[in-house]
Amino acid sequence: MKPRFSTKTILTLAQRAAYRCSNPDCRKLTVGPNSEEDKATILGEAAHIFGANSGSARFDPSMSENSRAAITNGIWLCANCHTMVDKDVQAYSAALLFRWREIHDDFVASELSSISDKIRFEERASESEKFSGYPPIIRRIVMDRPTAWEWSLTAELLRYLTAPHMRKLRDVRQDLYTRPLQRVQLDDFIDWTMQQTSRIQGFFSSLAGIMENLNEAWGKPGEPGDLEEIHHSCLLINDFFKQAVLFEEELKFIHVDEECVPLLNLLRGIIAAQAEKLLEISESLDKVILLVDTEHEGTKEKPLIVTHSLECTLPDNWSEKVNAELARIRNIVMEHQQEVL
Repeated sequence: MKPRFSTKTILTLAQRAAYRCSNPDCRKLTVGPNSEEDKATILGEAAHIFGANSGSARFDPSMSENSRAAITNGIWLCANCHTMVDKDVQAYSAALLFRWREIHDDFVASELSSISDKIRFEERASESEKFSGYPPIIRRIVMDRPTAWEWSLTAELLRYLTAPHMRKLRDVRQDLYTRPLQRVQLDDFIDWTMQQTSRIQGFFSSLAGIMENLNEAWGKPGEPGDLEEIHHSCLLINDFFKQAVLFEEELKFIHVDEECVPLLNLLRGIIAAQAEKLLEISESLDKVILLVDTEHEGTKEKPLIVTHSLECTLPDNWSEKVNAELARIRNIVMEHQQEVL
């Protein structure tokens, strides 16, 4: 089903644009008189920046339906400009439309708004500037702060930040590149393995702390989240993902004696599997955002609490298998040492 803007979103887009076309070369007034005294004729349209469905102008298949229908993906245009931008997507890219909206926001704040509104806009714009290196959709979330913006921001940040690491992980698994092999001698393998298991424990410990920070950053039910802390938590998740992929890459290009291969294989893939579970966060948040502005059991006094658990656990009997392999290799090392003597 085509992700449509809600009536509330359309009205908000129109009001924030002061009912003027957001094309800086147009700025036509899009509201006029109506034959009925208590009504007005709306001549403008809420346009999707990234297309609402496959085949539409500037459609991005990587976007969730929530993001396509969100106010952050909208721009208020007159009917003529709406038709114009959708007919020529080469000339009117998503980046250009996002820029139009930024320019129009500034125009409305500086020319048509009260001094207090202008101050509030400048404060929000200053916060948005801190996200200048991110895609426009993320900056729009910071500017617009739609309902459940905390979850929308988290979902979009994590999609953007983790994408290159996920791609590298696929490259590692598919043997698409190589690195010089690091040799671990049999006599050193047990100590090396203990170092790796300690690192694995560190990964699990840090992940638990990161998720706790993220939950706190979202704020308590009914309270706004902390923009800086949400960003910080997403950066921590990004670093976790990056280090997890580097860890897998390191294990990929380790060369050991044949007797040690089974234990090495037990170490491989453990942390990458935990990192991949972090991708569930964006998907889960998308589902929760779908509940916004719909009828559900939650009330202002008793909000609906939605929970999702990330099960970051080791495979069944993993520790026992590792210990058994360590014991086996210790015996092999002792036998080799006795032969030398």
